[in-house]
Amino acid sequence: MLPTKKAWCDVMLSGKFVSIFAMTCSIVMADYSFGAEKKIAVVDAGSTGSRLYIYEYSPDPDTGIPVIEKETSSKQKGGIQDVDANNLDTYLENLFGSVNKDNISNIYFYSTAGMRQINPDIRASLNEQVKKWLKAEFPSSDIDVETIPGRKEALYAWLALNYVNNLFKLQGDTQGVLDMGGASTQIAYEVNDKEDFTVEINRKTYKLNTESFLGLGLNLAMSQYLNQEACFPVGFTLPDGKKGTGDFDACSKAIMPLITDVQKLNNYTKLHPVRNTHSFLLISGYDYTASELRITKNYSIKNLGKQGEDFCKQSWMDLKAGKTSYVASPFIWHICFDSALEEDLLTLGYRLDFAGLPVKTASTVSYNLNWPLGVVLTPFVTTSSNPKENTHTDL
Repeated sequence: MLPTKKAWCDVMLSGKFVSIFAMTCSIVMADYSFGAEKKIAVVDAGSTGSRLYIYEYSPDPDTGIPVIEKETSSKQKGGIQDVDANNLDTYLENLFGSVNKDNISNIYFYSTAGMRQINPDIRASLNEQVKKWLKAEFPSSDIDVETIPGRKEALYAWLALNYVNNLFKLQGDTQGVLDMGGASTQIAYEVNDKEDFTVEINRKTYKLNTESFLGLGLNLAMSQYLNQEACFPVGFTLPDGKKGTGDFDACSKAIMPLITDVQKLNNYTKLHPVRNTHSFLLISGYDYTASELRITKNYSIKNLGKQGEDFCKQSWMDLKAGKTSYVASPFIWHICFDSALEEDLLTLGYRLDFAGLPVKTASTVSYNLNWPLGVVLTPFVTTSSNPKENTHTDL
């Protein structure tokens, strides 16, 4: 017979197994039992769209780490922060349309940078409407709807990465992770002290630095430079009617103040020294840019700059007509800006060029990595957080 929830909590808190996770060190418990297969839904409600992940897993009694047996996903275009109240039901119905409503134990609907930007009262109202809809459609599921801080998003990405590459089982050095979204960018890795999170998993403790910079996501950053001729391919028509010049160096110099002055992000890893980390993995927008520049197999910060410069020099007419070696994708017009922003961020901001560690993209190592997978791990992890002043991610 499976233990009662109270008995299970007593075992968890005894130190044999743990399931504590909270930004403020409070205890959040769900009805997890070793040996029982579980199915949960996690929604990444990002600034440009929402993606629903369904995870089926069973816990491993030897390590306390869940074994994910299946993952499926669906996507709805458009950030939920832009959905009109009259269209919210349709938006959610499209997202959850294929989900079996009878066997989902938990649903985590977590919005990120898009929702962080809007008025707090509107955000709270929208989250409440989503929660009400989910409770009506999934009456037997435990529902959690919230706009998560960027540091928590970074933590989830770090947990997901080091789960996928089996480093929690190996108990050796870990990988740091950098995530690039449409409105914000995140970083997470191990440090010696001044940690933001202390994580215990599989009987090992990790000290993590995590940070999120709202405004440095590709779309939100670019919105401030739409009339910067240097940042777009040669001949591309800007909103003010001028034409792009495709000058990578000039674009880089124009973007620099956004990183160093506005966000006050420079020499980051020197101020937060890297510890027990054998490499960094770049995911999401970083990976997309590398794919567009055809450097996923030989990615480096140096190659990013070189290929970004070569791309910027291309004729816009040739790019959109598919007459170059680059694939004519719907977003090819902003790859010049994206590559300049990312190189500035990785060098002037994080200074990973001097960290002496390999920097690769998810495509390089064939990782299909998304931070919602980290949510699956949280009931099996002890996590405490330290308060941070002047954080970029306060809601």
